[in-house]
Amino acid sequence: MTCASCVQTIEKATRKLNGVLESNVNLATEKMNIQYDGSEVSVSDILSAVSNAGYEAHEDIASSQSVDEDQKQKAIKNLWKRFWISALFTAPLLYIAMGHLVGAPLPGIIDPFINPEGFVIIQLMLTLPVVIVNKSIYSSGFKTLFRGHPNMDALIAIGTGAAFAYGIFATIMIFSGNVSFADDLYFETAAVILTRS
Repeated sequence: MTCASCVQTIEKATRKLNGVLESNVNLATEKMNIQYDGSEVSVSDILSAVSNAGYEAHEDIASSQSVDEDQKQKAIKNLWKRFWISALFTAPLLYIAMGHLVGAPLPGIIDPFINPEGFVIIQLMLTLPVVIVNKSIYSSGFKTLFRGHPNMDALIAIGTGAAFAYGIFATIMIFSGNVSFADDLYFETAAVILTRS
């Protein structure tokens, strides 16, 4: 969960179930307190409703406290790993994409004024790993978007996806001979936003 929209989506999905009396989600603790009639709805029905809304839930029992903490630590490690891999590719991408605007030197093979094809290819090659390592944002974002309850991942997926798709279009135009598109690449935009997410 990343925002109030996530909370609202989960509460709405679970409250629709017959037998659910009350459903409250706390964004800060990532916990859901639910009151329900066990004769009408089961825990698996509730977990399924959360899953169908585009999120993941687990039954919280006293013995699972350490498991939850382990899962949280694993998620934090994964987030840092994604960040460092993304930053590794985004830093040189940002220099290549923006450096020439402030007079920073670029080798001729990737200088947009000398070799626009090389300029666009190096940016595409540096952006692809960032997009791939952050694929979970796209799967989560588009899943919630298509279910009618977009969240922050949906916003990031749409924005970075549009920047990346336009970059692909500009790449095709550059290789078709229209080198003016070398000024209209947005690969670094997609990479920086994904790195920051």
